[in-house]
Amino acid sequence: MKKFIHHIRNKPEHQKDRYVWIVAGVAAVLLIITWMIVGNGRKTNPDENFFQNFDQGLEEGKNTFDENLLEP
Repeated sequence: MKKFIHHIRNKPEHQKDRYVWIVAGVAAVLLIITWMIVGNGRKTNPDENFFQNFDQGLEEGKNTFDENLLEP
């Protein structure tokens, strides 16, 4: 790995920039593929409303705290 990095450091600036863009593009593609497979796979009802889900999650979060912690 050190040999590879040393090899890249000896390249001209425009080639180093190209490597950076290629690595960034590959990373972005991998993140999008991961999101499509894992994060976007939950089933939703067509009548689900974002704000209703948000309010429900907020209420559930409030219920996890002890009432004594919220009082001054």
